[in-house]
Amino acid sequence: MYVCVCKGVREGDIRSLANTEAGLRMRDLRERLGVCSECGKCGRRALGMLRDCAGETNDPMEIEMQVC
Repeated sequence: MYVCVCKGVREGDIRSLANTEAGLRMRDLRERLGVCSECGKCGRRALGMLRDCAGETNDPMEIEMQVC
């Protein structure tokens, strides 16, 4: 499934990157995949996926505060 339609980034792209490099941040996803660099609508989902891969919490309020 697409996470970012602006840049054509899929869930698998984010998971692959997150599983190969520890400690990734949204800034890293933006630099490497272009996530959240156009309209920003993908930011919340991308951050949630990043945290899932890292085993962190997915508190919606916390995610909303840190998107882009």
